Amino acid sequence: MTEILTLAEAAEMLRLSPAAVRRRIRDGQIAAWNEKGRAGWRIPADALEAYQARHAAGPGEGRITPRSNRSQAARKAAATRAAQRAA
Repeated sequence: MTEILTLAEAAEMLRLSPAAVRRRIRDGQIAAWNEKGRAGWRIPADALEAYQARHAAGPGEGRITPRSNRSQAARKAAATRAAQRAA
């Protein structure tokens, strides 16, 4: 039988806030249900594993790239300064 987790346990396992997990449930990214007469969401461990597999980043993949730390204007200014130094 599949292990059933609470919202707090799922949030800890995914290293997200409970609100973020609720949003993913609402958006249909994580399968879960809310039983009548019981407080809170019930989330199968299999659903979390499937979510993690779909959203796992491979080696060298991440949400933040070196260029994303700079605005377009900052990149343009740095390129202009580099061109002026090279000339």
